[in-house]
This record gives sequence, structure tokens and C-alpha cells, in this order.
Amino acid sequence: MISDEFGNVRILLHPPEIAVLTPDADFLYVVHNNTNQYGIPLQGLKRICFDTSQPRQVQLSPHRERLSHIFSDLGLQKGVFVDIGAYDGVNHSHTRALVEKGWQGLMLEYEPFRFATLAELYRLFPQITLTRCKVTPHNVLALLEAADIPIQFDFLSLDIDSYDYFVLEQILSKHRPTVICTEINEVIPPPIRFAVKYNPHFELDLSQRFYGMSLAAVADLAKRHGYALMHMYYMDLFLIDLNFLEGEEEDLPGFYRQHFLDLPRPSYYHNYPFDTEAVFRAEPDAALALIQAGYAAFEGQFLCSLSPF
Repeated sequence: MISDEFGNVRILLHPPEIAVLTPDADFLYVVHNNTNQYGIPLQGLKRICFDTSQPRQVQLSPHRERLSHIFSDLGLQKGVFVDIGAYDGVNHSHTRALVEKGWQGLMLEYEPFRFATLAELYRLFPQITLTRCKVTPHNVLALLEAADIPIQFDFLSLDIDSYDYFVLEQILSKHRPTVICTEINEVIPPPIRFAVKYNPHFELDLSQRFYGMSLAAVADLAKRHGYALMHMYYMDLFLIDLNFLEGEEEDLPGFYRQHFLDLPRPSYYHNYPFDTEAVFRAEPDAALALIQAGYAAFEGQFLCSLSPF
């Protein structure tokens, strides 16, 4: 939304996005794409323009080149992927480049406006199955089976900002993707194991940064199922089937330092309900106590300990 001093307001829309306008005595409230809400003072307002002429801004995945190298080293020109939390299939997508190379796959997205965009953008890719569904630990295996995803497939992208640990646990109980990219809650350092419990009514609260799972929790799960940590970039963690690992796996503290602690800190780390820098500096017991106290409002909704689950 763009406004000027002359009372003109321009709202940028990219179909199939929508804007809903609700007036009251003093403001005109605009809900854009069912997510962002803005209040426009009615005093001085002269004109509202809905602009669909601007090209859609795209934020590509930062891992396109890395994934290309990984699959090239594996000798894979085309394969099968599963993308859980596919967003609109373009922005931040780890699988879009694979689609363009002719891969087959399943893309799952729950949010209705993102899925509408996904469906529009992927109408020319018949090899891709699109499903609008809230993925849970209870339905994920059935969803993969319904889409004829083989037991062994090539790439899993998982990003649902919630109870990801338990969805991944279920997938690995039956399927064996060669490479996995999963989002974690990266500020929770090893050896702390953290995971949001499954809750069918879970709603993401970014103001508290309450979501996901920690590196140590995923490392335990990976070890149980024969996977190695391969790479990490902030919240994105890559795992690979041990049968395809080249070289030795790094120790967990060294891996965390190299791939996260030594990187610049994003500003949104100030939004956590605990001092992230204090957590990074603290001994494990003290860091655990800081995290548990910070997430006290979510008591009973997460696992958090120094021991494996």
C-alpha cells in the first residue's frame, strides 16, 4: 500500500490476491490477501486506486545453485520431490528450479490465497500434483500415498512453521528421501532439544517466534534414520542419506558455529521472548532455563530438554 500527502492511496494487487475494505467512523481498514491489515484515516482521503499493473516481485530460494550441485553430484537430471508448505511455488521455493527441469512432484499448501496463486502458476505443469491441505503427522503418509510418491524419492522440502518435527518423524518412518531441506528454529543451540508438539489448532505467532524444532532435535532424528547433517543456512537445514555422504560428518557444536553462529544476526532475533545472545553465551543448563522461561506462555505445547526425546 502506497499513500501520498494529497490523499491518494494505491494498493498493489497481483491476481488472485484480494483486498477487503471495512470502514468505521475514522478509518478505512484494508485486509490484503487475508494476512496484512492497514488502517487508512478517512480524513483527507480522496482516492483509492487498485493497481494490478506492477510485475510480481519474486524472492527466489537462496539454495538454487547448491541444490543444482547436489543433484548433479548424485547424477540426477530428473527426480521426484515432495514440497510441504509450498507457499506460492515461486517465492522462497526450493523446488521451483526442479519443476523447470522436468521433475515430478507433490506440492502441499494450506493457506488459501497462496494455494490459489500456486494453482494459477502451475497450471502448465501437469507432472506436479497440487493439494490444498493442512499437513499433520496423522495424514502426511496418506497424502504421499495418494500422490503415488515412492518409498524412496529424491528431495523433501519441509516448512510448515509449526510441528515440523513430528511430520518429519512420520515421513521417515516409511519413506526415504535422498536429500531433505527442513526449516528449524535456528536460535535454539545444541545440545538443547526443542520441538513444538502437534496441535490441530496451532496458529503461528511470529511475535513470539514460537514454532518448529531445534538443530539438536533434528540431528537425533537424522541419526536414528541414517541421515547426516550436510549444510545449514540460518533456518534452512540440509540432510542427506548416509549412503550418499562424502567425507566425515561434522561434530554438532562445530557445525552450528560454522553454519550459524559465525553469520551476521538478522534483526528479527529481537522478537524472541528471550535474549538470544544470552542463550548463545550460556552454558546448556542456563540456556535451557532461558528458553523455557521465554516460552512460558506456551507451557505444555512444546518439548524442551537436554536429553533426546
